[in-house]
Amino acid sequence: MRKDVVSLGRLIHAVKANAAQLTRDRWIALWGADDVQHASAFWDAEFARNISAHLDPAIPAADLQQLRATAKDVKGYADQHVAHTAVSAVTDQITLTYDDLHAAIDSIGDLFRK
Repeated sequence: MRKDVVSLGRLIHAVKANAAQLTRDRWIALWGADDVQHASAFWDAEFARNISAHLDPAIPAADLQQLRATAKDVKGYADQHVAHTAVSAVTDQITLTYDDLHAAIDSIGDLFRK
């Protein structure tokens, strides 16, 4: 989330901060005339929740929370064992399996596509 880094977390944070600019009318305008009903239903299901006219900021807030939770162990492992290998013994070792890593990558990919 540092200002000097481009990241998915910063993008989601910016979307949350500017949710009122992401409107239903803009979304529907991206679709062809034959797809207005589908676009409207998709908007309601995926982006509106409790707010009809623009993106509900609770949605990107939840996405950011999911991203942080998903990346927590991978980031912790990378901080301990890859980027900043501790000189002293670390008592709270983070173990990470390939399944953990794959699950994190899949979750991050899903958020990116969203």
